[in-house]
Formats: sequence, structure tokens, C-alpha cells
Amino acid sequence: MFGRINTSGDFEDGIFTAYWRKANKEHSVHQMTTWICLDAPLHHGWAEMLSSVLDNGGYLSLLNSERMYLSEDVKLLFETDDLANASPATVSRSAIVYMDESVLGWRPLAE
Repeated sequence: MFGRINTSGDFEDGIFTAYWRKANKEHSVHQMTTWICLDAPLHHGWAEMLSSVLDNGGYLSLLNSERMYLSEDVKLLFETDDLANASPATVSRSAIVYMDESVLGWRPLAE
């Protein structure tokens, strides 16, 4: 997700870092807000990797020691079923919106 060091010792972007680079580049060209949505059960391993992003510094430290900074108009959205695996540090750095399952899905929209 965040990249890897390949067999020749070079860093290769993962899906998240590749999309992040693209979002930062598009922001610098088009001056538009981009949302990166992480829709999955929250896992402490990758959530903790993002703790420095959620701080005021707004950067991600990669395996090759590069720091990827988050443009101010690139936003992260965590969509998850629960916060059972979220650390207190992740929760305290996030705005949380709870939506009851009675308002989710197509049925409430149809009614």
C-alpha cells in the first residue's frame, strides 16, 4: 500500500503513494480539492503509518526515507465499520462522523 524496496534496492510506490503523488500533482495544476478515501476495516499497521500525516506536519515517511507532504487541498477519508483497531493517537487526530446503519444503503434514499 505504501510502497516497497524491490530486489535491486529501488523504491517502488504502492497504490496509496502513487495516488497521493497524483493528487498532489493535480492540485498544483488545477487548484482543486481531492479526497482520498480509504474504505476498509481500520488496521493499526497502516493507520499508524498515517499518524504523521494527521499531525500538523502533514507528511508520510516512506521506506526509502522520503517524506511525502500532503497538499492542503488533498484530504483523507477513513470509511470503516468500527474503531476497535484504531489507536487513541489516530482517533484523537481525526474528525469522526458516526452514521447509523438505518441511514445507510439505498433503502433510506428511496424512502
